[in-house]
Amino acid sequence: MKVREAMQREVRTARMEGSLQDVARTMSQVGCGVLPVVDGNLRLAGVVTDRDVCLVLADENRKPSKIHVETVMHRDPFFCRADDDVRDALAMMSRHHVRRLPVVTGEQRVEGILSLDDLVLKAKPLQQEGFTGPLFADIVDTLQAICERQTRVAA
Repeated sequence: MKVREAMQREVRTARMEGSLQDVARTMSQVGCGVLPVVDGNLRLAGVVTDRDVCLVLADENRKPSKIHVETVMHRDPFFCRADDDVRDALAMMSRHHVRRLPVVTGEQRVEGILSLDDLVLKAKPLQQEGFTGPLFADIVDTLQAICERQTRVAA
């Protein structure tokens, strides 16, 4: 199964020069927890999560309308392409401990987003003839990898 068969095509994005207020408003309207961030050429520049917004607002005594997305976003985001196999996307999610991947074109323009939720809905319990999508075991393996705690070194 290709990513295009499972991804969400209607994806909202944030602009680097936008504010955290814009991001929070969009997330609330759409009901999502992550937005791909695009540059002035509409190319993927990063991602921002609801957790990023909460943590920076808890840490800084500033209005969300005064904090730019580019100061909070994760740069060099992990992504996939619509022609990628969903098992390759699951492997990337596992490797990098992420639940969502922006889907980009060859020009790095965002054309969708693939979430673990999307893949759960496409998964089957057992291999069936002609089915090329993920199995329940693939999803569980990915979720376990994402949830693994990384050892932290005390400062």
